[in-house]
Order: sequence, then C-alpha cells, then structure tokens
Amino acid sequence: MKKFVTHPVGFIATVLMITLLWGSPAPLIKLSYQWLSIDTHNYSTLLVFAGYRFLLSALILYAILRFTSKKRIFHRAAFRSLSKVGFVQNFLQYIFFYIGVSLASSMVTVILTGTASLFQILIAHFIDDHDRLTTRKITGVALGFLGIFAVSYHSIATGIGFGLGEILLILSNLAAAAGNLMARHESTRFDTGVITFYQLFIGSLCLIAAGIWRAGILPFQFDLVSGITFVYLALVALIGTFFWNTLLRYHAVSKVSVFLFLIPVFGVFYSAILLSEKLSLFTFVGLILVCLGIVVVNMRKKETKKEVVPDIAN
Repeated sequence: MKKFVTHPVGFIATVLMITLLWGSPAPLIKLSYQWLSIDTHNYSTLLVFAGYRFLLSALILYAILRFTSKKRIFHRAAFRSLSKVGFVQNFLQYIFFYIGVSLASSMVTVILTGTASLFQILIAHFIDDHDRLTTRKITGVALGFLGIFAVSYHSIATGIGFGLGEILLILSNLAAAAGNLMARHESTRFDTGVITFYQLFIGSLCLIAAGIWRAGILPFQFDLVSGITFVYLALVALIGTFFWNTLLRYHAVSKVSVFLFLIPVFGVFYSAILLSEKLSLFTFVGLILVCLGIVVVNMRKKETKKEVVPDIAN
C-alpha cells in the first residue's frame, strides 16, 4: 500500500477516487430521506440514519481486518486514544453534517464541503510549529470564505438563505479538519485500518445514542433501492476514510488537502444529475472562489519543492 500511494500516479489515482466518492453522499442522502419518508426536521431520526450507516461501515471493516490480520483490534491503548478521534471525526462532524444537509440545498452542501482544507490550514497553525499562517495562506482562506458568501447570495436569491444549515455545515468541516489532524498524529502509533475502525465505530455508537432515545431502534424501513443506496453510502464512508487516512500517513497534510477542492466540483454535478438542481452563475462564482482559495493556501514556493516529508509511519 505504501509503495502505491507514495508513487505519483498512485497518489493521484487514490485522491481522485476518494474525492469522486465523497462528492456523492450529499444528494444521495437527500434522496434517501425521500425514499424512507424521513422528516428532515426530525433530527433524532437523521442521527440514527447516520449512526447505522457508519456502524455498517465499521462492521464491514472489522470483518476485513479479522480476516486479513491477526492483530488485536480492541485493546485499552487503542480505545483510549482513538475514541477521541472517532468522537471528533465522525460524531461531531456528522451530527453537524446530517442536520446541516437537511436544511441547506445540496449544491450549497457540497461547495461548503470544500472548505475543510481551509480549516486544516488554520488548525495546523496552532499545533504545528512548521506550518504557521503566512500572507499567502491568509489570502487563500479569505478567498475561500468569499466563495461561501457568494454561494449564500445565490441561496438568498432562491429563498433558502444563509442560515442554520450553512452554519452547521461549516462546523462540520471544522470538526472534520480537526479529526484529520488527530488521525494523522495517531498514525505514528496505530495501523491505518485500526484508526479507521475506531473512527467509524465510536462515531456510529455516539450518533445512534444521540438519536435512538427519541426516534426508536428502527424508525424507517428499507426497500431495494434505499437499501442498496444505504450500503453504497456505508462503503463510501469506509473506503474514503481508510484511503484518506493512508494518504495522511505518508504525505504532508497540505499536499493531500489541496485536492479536497475536487469534492465540491464533483458534488455540484452529482446534484445537477441526481436532484435536477440548476447550475447558476453564483454557484460557479462561489465554487471557483472556494477552489481558488484552497489552491492558493496550498501553493508551494519553488525553492521548497525539494523539501522531504518525513515518513511518520512505524
């Protein structure tokens, strides 16, 4: 795995696969709500839906790990350290995301998803002495948030507005960025598969616990189409998270995070195809500004191109 993801072609292929997968959940989640007759204002049911999705992801990964490796998965050191990652990465991120996506348009959702790398840059400033904010990075962050306001202008024009849904999506991206950096830190001690399992498993249990007391054990019934979509969403979470953690294990955060701008690019077109949402001028303006901000943040000076990123993996 290391040889593949550290090769230039393998790195690009892996990032493209991840971002293509991660661009699809927002419109498919909205469709799932319709198919399962889930009231988007019933947040307890939304959390149970999210929790079961990640629980299925965790169980599939657990089976794979048990079949392919004899390493212990449940032990005190891993639980103590990686539960924190799961709480931030999957519980906080998705409790904000699932409620936010129910309140915002799908295109706004996928465009705001692209701001995750901007938050990674900001958080890295406070925890990494070698990744401080610079004028270039501040300029990129400003461009990115200007894109958010451009998107909000379009939302206001269509009667949606920049409100609670968009705020929750921003908080979701902030939690995602923090979780990514925490997972990278833990990769010095734990296997990528184990980290990914705890992210999905702990996050899923927290989400289910937060919603099940009001929504019940199974507040929706699957049919063939919604069931297949649900399994697909679980696999997207599993595959995307595992390979993203793998990339963070062997590459610098800035090198990887620059490609997150592809998520809103793919997501906008998923929404146009699956939900028939119209592509407007403000959508493209916001999208371009967000992507430009991410690119500017991650630009490297020519003299730093030969900088060697240490291998943090054991």
